Amino acid sequence: MSTVLESTPAEEVTPPAARAPGFAITGETVAYIVIAVGAALLRLLDLGATPLSDAESYHALAALRAVDSGVAGPALPPASPALFAGQALTFGLLGADDLTARLPVALAGVALALLPILWRRQIGVLNALGFSLLLTLSPAAIAAARNTDGATLTACLAMLAVWLFGRAFAPGAGTAWRVALGVVVAAMLLLVEPGGPLMGLAMAGGLLLLAWTGNSAAIGETLRAFPWKETLVAAAVAVVVVATVFLLYPAGLGAVGSVLGGFVEGIIARPAGQGFALPFLTFLLYEPLVWIFGAWGLVSALRAGDPTARFLAGWALTGLFLLIFYPGARPAHGLLAVLPMACLAVRAVAPRIFYSAGDDEDESEGGEDETDGAWEVSPQMPGWAKWGYVAGIMALSAAAYLNLMLVGRAIALSGGEDSLVLISRFLFAGMVVLMLVILFFIAGASWGSRAAARGMLQGLVLVLGLYTLSGGAALGFYHADEPRELWYRERPTPQLRLLAEVVGEGSMRAEGSPVTAPVMAQIPPDGAEAWALRAIKSLVFIDAPSAHVNAPVVMLPDASGGDADETPVLGDDYVGMPMVTRRTWDPATVGPEGLLLWVLQREALARPQPAERYVVWLRTDVYGIVKDAAAAE
Repeated sequence: MSTVLESTPAEEVTPPAARAPGFAITGETVAYIVIAVGAALLRLLDLGATPLSDAESYHALAALRAVDSGVAGPALPPASPALFAGQALTFGLLGADDLTARLPVALAGVALALLPILWRRQIGVLNALGFSLLLTLSPAAIAAARNTDGATLTACLAMLAVWLFGRAFAPGAGTAWRVALGVVVAAMLLLVEPGGPLMGLAMAGGLLLLAWTGNSAAIGETLRAFPWKETLVAAAVAVVVVATVFLLYPAGLGAVGSVLGGFVEGIIARPAGQGFALPFLTFLLYEPLVWIFGAWGLVSALRAGDPTARFLAGWALTGLFLLIFYPGARPAHGLLAVLPMACLAVRAVAPRIFYSAGDDEDESEGGEDETDGAWEVSPQMPGWAKWGYVAGIMALSAAAYLNLMLVGRAIALSGGEDSLVLISRFLFAGMVVLMLVILFFIAGASWGSRAAARGMLQGLVLVLGLYTLSGGAALGFYHADEPRELWYRERPTPQLRLLAEVVGEGSMRAEGSPVTAPVMAQIPPDGAEAWALRAIKSLVFIDAPSAHVNAPVVMLPDASGGDADETPVLGDDYVGMPMVTRRTWDPATVGPEGLLLWVLQREALARPQPAERYVVWLRTDVYGIVKDAAAAE
C-alpha cells in the first residue's frame, strides 16, 4: 500500500559488478557514530547517581525477587512484561544495583536516538540525521531513558512499526514483513506499559487523517489483505515468550492484564499529585525547539499532499490531544508528540534554512520538503558574513537570555516591586532585543531579506538547540534529584542511600556482616526504601512499632515531626538517627513574581519540603552505649 506511507522495495538487487568491495566509511556513517556516542553519554553516564524512585523500585523489586529467592519481601506481580524481562536478564548477568536496574531502558534510549536511520528513504538521508539529532538532545527522551520508564520502549516499538509498515506494503513484499509488523504492534500494545495503547491511539489518529484526506480505499484494501491469522498466532507466541521470560516465569503472563488495566484506569484516574495537562505543560517547557518548528512542519504537512507528512500530522495532533485530556498520561508520555513533531520539524525546516532539498539525494517525492529557491542565500553574501551574522544572532540571544535570568531574579527578590535595578535590567534586555532587530535589517539591506531571514532562523535553531541540550542535561544530571523540575515534582534524596549505609553499619556491629543481622522495618515492601535495603537477608516488614520489636536495627517512619524527645515504644532501648528520604515541591508556591526565574533556572524562593522521613534505630548495645555503671565496670 505505497499510497499510505512512502516505502522502499522489499528487496534491492544490485548487480555484482556494481557492488563496492568492503565497507566504505561515509560522512553519514561518521555522523551516526557521533550521534551514537552523544546519545550514549547523555543516557548512560552517571546512570546510577540518584536513588530509584518508588515507581522504578517496584519494577526492579519485581524482577529481583523473581531471580533471587534470597531477597526479603513478597513476590510482586510485574507491571511491565518487557521491563521485567530486561531487568531479570541484567540482574542475572550483572547483579542488582541502581545502574543495572536502569540499564535496559537506557540502552533502549540510545537505540531510539538511532532508529531514524530506518526512515531515511521515507524522509531523506539528511532529514533522518536531523531527526536523530533531535531525539539525541530531547529532554523528554533523555529523562525517560534515565529513569526506567517504559515510554522509551514504547517509542522504540512505534518507530519500528512505522518502518515495518513501509516494508510490509511495498510492492512484492512477502507475508513475513506483515507478520513482523503485527508482532511489533502487539508488543507495543501489550508488553510495555499503559502508554503503549496510548501510543497506538496516537498513531491510529495518523491513519484516520490519511483516510479522511482521501486514502480510505487504500487503507481498506490494506486491512483486507493483511494476514490476520498468521499475525495473531505469531503475536500470541511473542507475547507469551516475553511475558514469561522465555517460559521461565509463567506468572509473568498476568502482567499483560496489568498493562491493559493500567490504560483503562488512566481514563478515569490521574496519578497522585499530578494536575490537569501536566504532560502537555512539560512538553511545552522542555521541548521548545520541537514544538516551535514542529508547528511549522504541522501546518506544512496539512497543506501538502504527501501521505507520510499527513500521517505524521495526524499522529502529532492526536498525541497532543491525549497529553492534554488523558488523565493517566505522565511527563514521559510527551514522546507521543515528540516523535512526530520532531520529524515534521526537520522535514519542513531543515531543507529551507540549512541545505537545499536537492542536496538530500534520497529525498522522498512529492513531499513538503521541496524548497522554494527564494530561501537560498544571496550569492552576494560572502561566507564570512553568513557565519558572522549567525554568530552575532547567537551572541545577542545569549545576552538576552542572561538578562532575562537577571530580571527574573530581581523580580523574585523584590517581590515584583519597582526598583532602579529592576528597571535597568528591563531596559538592557529591551536594548538587546532591539540590537537583534537592527542586525536583521542591516543584513537584509546588504544581502536581501530572504538571506537575513534564513540566517535569523539558523541562529534561532542553534540557540534553541543549546537550550534543549541544557534542559536535557539538567533532567539527566545536575537536577536529577530536584523536585523543582516540573518533570519530577517529588524525588528521593541522597539520604536514602545513607540510610541503607547506617542499617548496614548496625548489622556489621551486631553480627560482623552488613547484611545478616535481623532488621525490622515499617516500610512499603514495594517502594524505594525496600529497594535500598534489598541486600539485607533478614529484613522483616512490620506494620507498626511495638514492645515485641527488639531487633538490633529497626527502621520506622518519623512520626515525631522532628521532635527528638519523642521515641516509639520498642522492646529495648534504642538510639535513633532521623533522615529525610523524599522531598516534594508545589509549583503553586512560585507566584507571578517568581515565574520567570523558575522557567529559566528552575529556582524558586519556596524551597522543596520534606515529604517523608525515616529514623534508623540502633539498639543501645549495638550502638555501644552501656546501660548501667555495673556494666561499665
